[in-house]
Amino acid sequence: MAGRWRGVAGGRSRRLRSRRPERAAAGDLRRAARQRNGPAFIAGTTAAAGPYTQGQTPAALRELPTPPAAPAPGQTAPAPFLPTPVNLGSGGGYPASWPSGVVAVPGTPTLLITYAETCVTGQLPAVRLSLAVYDPATNRFTRTATPFAAASAQTGLPTAQRLGSPVYGSDGYLYLYAYDATRVLVARVPAGSWSSAPAYRWWNGTAWTADWSAARDVAGLPFAGSLHVADYGGRIGMIVQTAYGSGDFRILSATTPAGPWTPGPAAQVPEGCPPPQGCYAIAGHPELSPGGALWFSWLSGDDLNGFGHLRLGTVAW
Repeated sequence: MAGRWRGVAGGRSRRLRSRRPERAAAGDLRRAARQRNGPAFIAGTTAAAGPYTQGQTPAALRELPTPPAAPAPGQTAPAPFLPTPVNLGSGGGYPASWPSGVVAVPGTPTLLITYAETCVTGQLPAVRLSLAVYDPATNRFTRTATPFAAASAQTGLPTAQRLGSPVYGSDGYLYLYAYDATRVLVARVPAGSWSSAPAYRWWNGTAWTADWSAARDVAGLPFAGSLHVADYGGRIGMIVQTAYGSGDFRILSATTPAGPWTPGPAAQVPEGCPPPQGCYAIAGHPELSPGGALWFSWLSGDDLNGFGHLRLGTVAW
């Protein structure tokens, strides 16, 4: 399968080590945490696009300009992508929009992006959950909404409202997921109603409820340092980072976005993960994953003398 690859970066390869035999490989996507060919620091998100072939590392990514500027050949420097938050309150730090997932909108050429509007301080509180419909052909956001906003910039949103990893189900619902150190939570909303907070429901262990505080863990893992869920052609894959910095993760799978979830391979990213930041932001790539192999990316912020790269790896599942 071939197509056009789009990467959205907002945040971060040790030989892959698995608790059961797995075969792995790694590739380099040339994405820098500290830029060589543009601003030294971008407070937020950048994006790049290029052709891809399933089962191969994309080799010709092009940086995208800040929307709504039209895509143009020859752009080599990254630029801010998601809108910079305004009026976040007195949380301190600086405002940034950090993506938490992206999915193709069924029956359209557009993408749905979920992102947190954040005051970047020591605690990184997510102050708002926003969603945006993005048109890759024109590099424009055609619709945005913010269904959840925290009462205080200091405390941020409750875990259950820090949703990301959007997945469209065949039942007419959009599923989204949240996590903290000990839980993975799932919510759903009618696919056309994601802008409306009252339309969201959370799984409480036995039923869907409007009470977000009643949401219950669905993964059964002792630690969740990051989370990514996607549809791999009818098989739903959940990647949970199970140790911060070292790049350890666990894959769970399900036949529907609602679960139940079956534990799969436990593994580690194939790279050294130098300190102090180590490896994190592990995300799956269904568009690159052929049957039986899950392709994933991660960021090692301190490799290459501080010029951290976004890298790709594969694991059998």
